[in-house]
Amino acid sequence: MRYLSSTPSISFSPEMEVAICLCECQNKNLFLHRSPHKPQGGTWSAPGGKLEKGETPEKAIIREVFEETGIVISEEKLISHGKYYIDTKEVQFIMYIFHARLEEFPKITLHLEEHIEFRWLPPSEALFLPLMFGADECLGKVYEGIRK
Repeated sequence: MRYLSSTPSISFSPEMEVAICLCECQNKNLFLHRSPHKPQGGTWSAPGGKLEKGETPEKAIIREVFEETGIVISEEKLISHGKYYIDTKEVQFIMYIFHARLEEFPKITLHLEEHIEFRWLPPSEALFLPLMFGADECLGKVYEGIRK
């Protein structure tokens, strides 16, 4: 099923805006395993989360990556891969996709309330994880042509 659209539907009324960042080091991306009690618990995704009121997508993803992993990313390191609209029967929201290349593997400090584990994986291997809905499409926006 496809979740990301580059244009909103006529009845689109987003409940929130979120940002996600594929943090890459040595051709591997950081993936976080969501705590079982969280929405979509047990799935994997790149770091990210909701924008706060008045926050830009860039500021939001810098904050979220730091809160979830302890990684500090500068705005200059962020590469934008667009704004997308997610419209399912359950939820409507806007998603901003970013990519950041890191020079070395950073120390990861997980926020254990949200995530229980992390892995550095090549994008094609990440597709074999039970991913959060839309995460495979996010990978496809950054790494064109990746497949299981």
